[in-house]
Amino acid sequence: MNSIINKKYKLLYKIGHGKFGVVYKGTNLKNNTEVAIKLENKKAPINLLKNETNIMKYLYDHGSRSTPIVYWFGVDEQYNYLVMSHYSISLYNYCQSSAVSQEKLDKIMCACVDIIENIHTKYIIHRDVKPQNFMISNEEIYLIDFGFATFYVNEKGNHIPQIDINNIVGTPKYVSKFIHNGSNSSRRDDLISLGYLYMYLFCKELPWDSLISDKTTSCYDEIHIMHPKNQQRCVLKSWENIEPLCLKINEKIHKYLNYCYGLTYESVPNYEALKEVFKHLNQTVLDY
Repeated sequence: MNSIINKKYKLLYKIGHGKFGVVYKGTNLKNNTEVAIKLENKKAPINLLKNETNIMKYLYDHGSRSTPIVYWFGVDEQYNYLVMSHYSISLYNYCQSSAVSQEKLDKIMCACVDIIENIHTKYIIHRDVKPQNFMISNEEIYLIDFGFATFYVNEKGNHIPQIDINNIVGTPKYVSKFIHNGSNSSRRDDLISLGYLYMYLFCKELPWDSLISDKTTSCYDEIHIMHPKNQQRCVLKSWENIEPLCLKINEKIHKYLNYCYGLTYESVPNYEALKEVFKHLNQTVLDY
């Protein structure tokens, strides 16, 4: 692997990795600015980097400023490369490293809903909302990792129809109850994942964090909805199991998730009302 990319960007050190790629901190040798460089092996079973590049360029070209800027995309014999904005710290690491008051968490939630609304108004759903994919830089929040992102409308502007799926797209810990039930993703599901994110940051754990299953008894892959752990997650994410925990946390997350669970697949969410829930609960009435 070359340490200099496109004769312009230098790989410094690894700052993250996932199932489908590795991320390095890098520098632009021309102006000495920091960048993030994502590498994806071309022989990997799934290549997501080109889709991620296209989605982020589309969002930026349509006015999004809460998502990374694409500086360069290219390939060589072994890797696909994406050079983009670098951010200081993830929301996950930020909340792990310091105490976050409920007031601050509520402000973070408002900012996250605002970002989700922004990409939804541009016909994009993220499909992998989790605290590791929100970044903080100069006290602003940004959303990254658009490898799973897609348009929720077709070329004619009609909503992509609901279909049955077997394999989960996204991170099973944070995908919505409806995904576990075998539905493809919509705007509703990004917002529900954001609700789970709030619960996790508040409690430092989720009820389905420590599931046990005997892999030898399952013929299903871990992303299949019929895998034992996903079956358990599906039950634990039901409203009857989620509601008592929401009420223990606060009325705000209860009201937020109660509304989101009531949305249909093609519902247009009331984002402004959802943000108001975390600002002035008693002044807000959520309507479907």
